[in-house]
Amino acid sequence: MKFIIVGKPIEYNRESIVYRLGNFILDNTEYFGAFCNILIRAKGRKLQAMVDIIIKTDIEKGKLNTKQLQTFQTLLSEYFIKIDRDGENTRGKIVEFLIANIGPISFESEPKYVVKECWVEDENKNRVGGEKNFDVGFHCNCKSMQDLSAELIESKLDLNNFLSLKPFDPSNLTMSLKAVDKLEYIEIIKETLSPSKHLVVALATVRYNVELSRKIMEQYGYDKTIEIFDYNHLKQAMDKLNTAS
Repeated sequence: MKFIIVGKPIEYNRESIVYRLGNFILDNTEYFGAFCNILIRAKGRKLQAMVDIIIKTDIEKGKLNTKQLQTFQTLLSEYFIKIDRDGENTRGKIVEFLIANIGPISFESEPKYVVKECWVEDENKNRVGGEKNFDVGFHCNCKSMQDLSAELIESKLDLNNFLSLKPFDPSNLTMSLKAVDKLEYIEIIKETLSPSKHLVVALATVRYNVELSRKIMEQYGYDKTIEIFDYNHLKQAMDKLNTAS
C-alpha cells in the first residue's frame, strides 16, 4: 500500500508578531539564545524582571549586538501582549515558525516540501494513526517510499513539561498521559514510513537541558526510535542556514 505525507502550506501573515519577531531572530541569530531562555523562564508576575535579567546577562557576556536591542525589546513587548490576549499557545507558534524556516535538521534536499499540521494517509485517503498530526514536516519529491527523505517534527516549547508527569521532580520518570498518547502515534507513523531512504521523527524544543526528557524517553523505550532536537540542534541549523546565505 502507498502512503503519502499531507499537510497545510506554511503561510504567515507578514504583519503578525510571530512573523516579524521570528524573522528578527532569523536575521539576528545572536538573539536566539536569549530569546529561548526568555521563552522558557519568563512567565507570570516576574516576567519582565526575568526578561531584563536575561538580556542584561547576555549583554555583559558580549553575546548581543546592542544596536538591535531596542527593536528586539519592542517586538518582545508586543509578543507578550499577544500571549496575554490569545493564550500561552502563542509561545509555541513562534518555535514552529523558526523550525519551519531552518529545517530540515537531519537531511539536505532541494527542492524540499515544507508543511505544517501534517499527517500520513494511505492511497484511500485514510489517515494513519487517527486524527493526530505533526507540527512541521519536511520531505523531498519522490516517486516511491524507498526514495523518500522525510523529517517529521512535533514542536514542544518546554519538552520536560510535556513529557514528565511531574517536571519539577527529576527523580520521577513517569510520562504524562498526553505524552504517551502522542508518542504512540509518532511510533505508528515511524513504522508506517519505515521503508523510506531517510526518515527522522523528532520532538523539538528550545530547552538547553533535556536530560530529564532523555531519561523518560529511555524509561519508556522511545529513545531508539524518536529523536530529540534541543536548543543546540536548532542553533546549529540556524547558523548553518546563515552561513549558506
